[in-house]
Amino acid sequence: MKKSFTASLLVFMFALAALVLSFHGVSHAAAKKIECGVISGKVMHMPAAGAEWAERSGTFEIKTGGKIKLDTAGEALVQYSDGTMVTLRPETELEIKADGIRLNEGGIWIKLIKTKSGFKVDTPSVTIGARGTIFSVLKKQEKTLVKLVEGLIDVMNRESGKTLAMKAGDTVIVKAKEIIEINKIDQAKINALLKENSFDPVDIDLTKVPDIFKFDIKSLKTIIKNGKPEKSEPADGSKEIELKKKKDAKTGGADIEKPQGAAADDTVETESGANDIKADDSETGSAGTGNEKTLNELIGR
Repeated sequence: MKKSFTASLLVFMFALAALVLSFHGVSHAAAKKIECGVISGKVMHMPAAGAEWAERSGTFEIKTGGKIKLDTAGEALVQYSDGTMVTLRPETELEIKADGIRLNEGGIWIKLIKTKSGFKVDTPSVTIGARGTIFSVLKKQEKTLVKLVEGLIDVMNRESGKTLAMKAGDTVIVKAKEIIEINKIDQAKINALLKENSFDPVDIDLTKVPDIFKFDIKSLKTIIKNGKPEKSEPADGSKEIELKKKKDAKTGGADIEKPQGAAADDTVETESGANDIKADDSETGSAGTGNEKTLNELIGR
């Protein structure tokens, strides 16, 4: 009887150990890879608590516990293997956490892929919980501005414990024990409120979604090399025509080449004409301009 009990106990212990190892393996396999692409300026990386800051360039991997710090000209994109993207504004410092990000200073935009586990953004005064959305967080001194473009998020004031459910289009300022809902304030008073709390009107502009959301981490290598995203050349050769027109304007030349395949009676006017053929600049279009793109087109959805 004693031997039977001992054998059963050993079998149970082996089964438990196998289960633990299996769970650890699944958890490890499910861990998201996180990479950072340097766009401009100086980007510093601290791989773990207590390690030294080191300047980085190109694309590099970040582990949980790692920190990133940008100078006044710094811009960077953090991308998770599930497609979640975080853009960093100049003078931003953040830490990668197991369940999200801690923003110590500066500003970030987040395009979060829908997830069951959720994603948290912490500042010293705010905790934000999200599950698939687009929003920005800007911390200045002890005040935090949160702007929600798409989806739903919960914002909690860590000092008071008060929680607010935000919906698309909402903007709030969190300070002390307050959560101030800007979208519920009279328009005439908003600018004064922003100035009082060290923010600017552009900080609540919902159309200012970073163009960088249109690129994945591999595309950033091109942006780093050229300083800006590459634009595709128009197939009709109109860019070359525009350049020749400018040259002719200087040299007094009157003839202007037509696009390849253009009809004989097609008209291409000179620089002073109202119907000049110009290079396609649709790649640089942004919300709020003529020929404006929708917000979803702007962020690459």
